[in-house]
Amino acid sequence: MGLKTVLITACSSGFGREIARYLKGKGWYVYATARSENDVQWLQYERFDALQLDLRSQQFN
Repeated sequence: MGLKTVLITACSSGFGREIARYLKGKGWYVYATARSENDVQWLQYERFDALQLDLRSQQFN
């Protein structure tokens, strides 16, 4: 069986961040997202593949 992968939104704090940490600790490959660039940098510091994503925005880059 291959590596399990998950995309988790709202990882800047709270449940999103804790779920990302938990699953990463269990061996999952986690893509973590946050709205602000500063939060994305913090997630990258924690060694997540992190993306800036605002689900409220209709603009795509």
